[in-house]
Amino acid sequence: MKRLIATAALAGLVASPAFAQSYQYSPAEGPYVGAGFGQAKTDADLDLGGALRSEGLTVISDSNDDSDIGYKIYAGYQFNPNFAVEASYVDFGKFEANATVVDGEPIGVSADASIDGFGFALVGKLPIQSGFNVYVSGPV
Repeated sequence: MKRLIATAALAGLVASPAFAQSYQYSPAEGPYVGAGFGQAKTDADLDLGGALRSEGLTVISDSNDDSDIGYKIYAGYQFNPNFAVEASYVDFGKFEANATVVDGEPIGVSADASIDGFGFALVGKLPIQSGFNVYVSGPV
């Protein structure tokens, strides 16, 4: 019996430093947020005046705006240095085309388009060196 108590006491003393260790904070884990912005430009043909001329109408003036400021807001959770999940909202801006035609009297014609949306992605990261990463993000 004394041997069992001595063995249990010795095992408790040897294992006690493991209880004293605390969780180490890792900057590669936890929640994150971010934002980005830039110029958005469409390759769509916004030449409304040209389209109306091809229909035989007399165009007095026309203009188009095929670029705008786009932005992205995102938030995610990094589970470990190599894996994260991310949700985002992207707005590519608004694109417009305007024309004034004469069909007896001047008539204003306009068209606009905007592109925005939500996304959810799995993110895989490969740490390279000193905070540099190669990452791949794919929709879910």
